[in-house]
Amino acid sequence: MGLNKLWVITGPGTASASELTITGLKPYMSVTTVGDSTYGKYTASITLKPEDFYESANYYEEIDNWGAQPIILKYANSQGVTDFKDGFAPDIAVEDDLFSTIPLGNKEEAMLKKTLENITGVEILATKSAARPSNYTIIDRGFSKYDKNKREVLFEGFDKTLLRIE
Repeated sequence: MGLNKLWVITGPGTASASELTITGLKPYMSVTTVGDSTYGKYTASITLKPEDFYESANYYEEIDNWGAQPIILKYANSQGVTDFKDGFAPDIAVEDDLFSTIPLGNKEEAMLKKTLENITGVEILATKSAARPSNYTIIDRGFSKYDKNKREVLFEGFDKTLLRIE
């Protein structure tokens, strides 16, 4: 790559190949993470479906609604770093502004701004911004259909489920 430093903007959705890149390059160069902690996925998997095993759908038409996702790889870097199940904490913590109306890639976007300031050593002055709501809750939906947050969306102060996904 011809680089001796790399900055990576991270968040809770930073996982898998992104974390592999971060951990894989750290023994060889300065890697600075900016943002929030990463997800913590140090494995790889493959999706297996009935059509991968049978020549014709006639062989599996009675049980065609299945799949398997076996873990096939656990990786580590050259120093043996692996098992980071809680993800990587950022070197420079920046809270993501979910209500910002700044276009992606604009140097005033919070995480990009902090990254550019760290790279250049020059503070980026932001233009005046509109007031933002301060009382909100982030609903983190899981990946599994068995994750309660994936099936139900609950809001504080309400006694019932507002949305149910089956």
